[in-house]
Amino acid sequence: MTDANTRHRRSRSRSRIEAGCGEALVELLSPDPVLRRYAVDAVELDAVGLYALRDRLLCDPHGPLRVAVAERLARAAHGRFDAGPPTRDEAACWLLEALHDPLPSVREVSCRAVARQVDRHVEIEARLAHLLTMDPSWRTRRAAARALAAVAGEGAIAGLIAGLEDPFWRVRHGVVQALGLIVSRASQDEAERARLRVKILAAGAHLDEAARAALAYLASGWPEGEDEVPAVLGIIEDPGAGLDLGDPDPAVVTARLLAASAVDPADLVPLLAESHVPLREEAARRLAKVDDPTCLLPALAWLEDPRVPNAPAIVRRLLARLGHRAEPLIAAALDSGRPGALCWALAWIADYAGERWHPRLPGLASHVDERVRAALVVACRQLIERERGQGDQRWAGMVEAATRDSSPVVREAATLALAELDMLEVTCNLDRRGYASLGPLARARVAELTSSAEMQALALNDPDARVRLAGVRLAGAHSGTGDGSQLDPSHRRRTLADADPWVRGASLDLEAAISILLGDSERDPSVR
Repeated sequence: MTDANTRHRRSRSRSRIEAGCGEALVELLSPDPVLRRYAVDAVELDAVGLYALRDRLLCDPHGPLRVAVAERLARAAHGRFDAGPPTRDEAACWLLEALHDPLPSVREVSCRAVARQVDRHVEIEARLAHLLTMDPSWRTRRAAARALAAVAGEGAIAGLIAGLEDPFWRVRHGVVQALGLIVSRASQDEAERARLRVKILAAGAHLDEAARAALAYLASGWPEGEDEVPAVLGIIEDPGAGLDLGDPDPAVVTARLLAASAVDPADLVPLLAESHVPLREEAARRLAKVDDPTCLLPALAWLEDPRVPNAPAIVRRLLARLGHRAEPLIAAALDSGRPGALCWALAWIADYAGERWHPRLPGLASHVDERVRAALVVACRQLIERERGQGDQRWAGMVEAATRDSSPVVREAATLALAELDMLEVTCNLDRRGYASLGPLARARVAELTSSAEMQALALNDPDARVRLAGVRLAGAHSGTGDGSQLDPSHRRRTLADADPWVRGASLDLEAAISILLGDSERDPSVR
C-alpha cells in the first residue's frame, strides 16, 4: 500500500510536459493546450508535420497556440514547400485563411509568415492591402505593409501609398520601410531604381499632410531628395486626440465627469476615442440616456475608419444600446453616403421594423464601397427570412444580382446567403465559372448546403482540401452514415489516397479504418 501511495504521489508531481507521451504529432492532438504548445516546436517539418501544424493553425481554439504555429511557419526555410506535398500553393491557402483569424496577434504573425513563404498570389495581395487600410490593430497593419512589399514588389506601391495616411506613426514608418524595401530589392540597374523612386513619389502626389511628411522622410535619403515631394505645410495634429476637459490626466477627467450632474453631449462624443477605458465607458453610458438621439449624429463619423482605436467599437455598442430609439439617426446615415454609417443603418433596418426605409435600399446596390454592398446582401437575407411569402422576391432578386458583383467579397456573401436560404438553385444559376470565382471557404460552404450531384462532383475535384472535405461529408450526410462509405468507388479510392489528412480521415469506412489500424502505411496520427 505504501509503494502504491508513493507511486501515486510521484505521478501527481509530474509536470504537464512530463506527463506527455513524448511524440509531438500525438501531443498536437492532446486536450491540454500546454502540451500542444510545446509540441508545435518539436514537430518535424515533413509532409505529416506540416499538415498537422496546418490543422492547429486553422482549427485550434487556443489563440496563443495559433500564434505559435504561424511563428513556426514564418521561421521555416523558404524552400521547404518546394518539395511538396504540401505545396507552396497549399501553404498560401492556409496563410490566407489565417489572415482572417479573429485574433490580431495571429493575423500579425501570419503576415510575417506570408512575407517569408508566399510568392505572388492575387488573393493574398488583396487581403494584405485590405489589412493595411482596414485592420483595427496597428501592429497587424504594420506587418501587412511589410508583407505586401515582400510578396508583390512593385505591384504593392499603390496599396502601400494608401497606408501612408494611417493615423499611427508606427504604421506610416512601416510603410516607409516597405517602400524602401521595394526599391532596394529592385534590379541592380540604377536607372531601374530611379524609375521606381519616381513612381513612388508620383503616386504620393495626392496625399494629405501627414502622409506627405512620411513620404518626404523617405525621399530625404534618395538622390531625388525632398524637392520631388509636395511641400508639407501646417502642423500635423494627432487624429486620435480626445477632448481636453481641463486636465491631461484621463483619470482626473473621468472623476470630474462622474461628479458632474449634466454634460453637453457635444462634449461627450469626442471622449469615445479616449484610450482610458473608464472615461469612454462613462461617456457612452451618458450618451445612451440622452432624450434626443440626434445629438449623436457626430458619433457616426467614428464608424468610418476602423484604424482609429477604441471609438468604432464603443460607438457600435452605444448604438446597439439605443435599439429602436436610434431611428432618428437612420435618415442622416443613409443621406451621408459614408460606408460605416450606411453599414450600421442597413443592419438596423434589417433588425428592426424599418419598412419606411425599404425604398432606399435598392439604390445602395450600386454604392462604390464593397462593404456597403455586402452589408446590403446581409440585410436582404434577414428581410427574406422575416418576410417569407410576402416581399421576399424583391430581396431575393437583389441578392441574386449581387452574385455577379465585381467584388469577390460581395459575390461570396450573396452566394452564401442564397445557399443558406435554400434558394441557390431556384434563384441563381451558379455555373462553373461563378463557382470557381468563390473563395475556398465559400465553395466548401456552398457544397455543404447544396444537394446536387454536380456540386458534389465539383467539390470532390476541388484543388482546396477544405472543399474536398465538404464533398466527402456531403456524401456521408446523404447516406446517413456520416462517413465516406457511400462515395462512388473511384472517388473513394482517390480520396483515401489524398495527400491531405483531412480528406483521408473523412473518407474512412470500416474496411479502410481496419486496414489502416492493422498496417503501418498511415503516418498521420489524426487519421489513425
